[in-house]
Amino acid sequence: MRKQFLDLKSGFYPVRGKPLTGFTMVELLIATTLLLVAITGLLAAFRSPAPLNEMARDTTIAVQDGSRIIEEMRVTTFSNIQGTNWDTWATNNGAKNLLPISETGEQVVVTYTTLDASLLEIKIQINWSRRSRSRNVRLTTRIANVGTS
Repeated sequence: MRKQFLDLKSGFYPVRGKPLTGFTMVELLIATTLLLVAITGLLAAFRSPAPLNEMARDTTIAVQDGSRIIEEMRVTTFSNIQGTNWDTWATNNGAKNLLPISETGEQVVVTYTTLDASLLEIKIQINWSRRSRSRNVRLTTRIANVGTS
């Protein structure tokens, strides 16, 4: 009985007459490498916006914290605004929402400028740190002492 060998020139098995199918090992390695490069690029694209999202979230929360302090100042008597420790007020009344506070070190700094006897310019600065980067938000407003007649 004669052995049948693969005819490399035609690409057919001589006995059955069927074409050779499938991929070579080199083609599989190239395809796998291209797939891994594409997946790595996609993962990097999904991961890179995460720090920006975190910074935007922290900034939004800091602005909300500052707005809560301003709203509290609006209902505080004009003479008591400068005498209140607003950093302590923020801690005690839930106006420090950058979590965890121990990690971010959120701090509220309030400065006052007396423009005249019945007008204060108030600057609120909220400082925090995340991922070894210092951040801050500044809010400025004016509050007038509207006398009752």
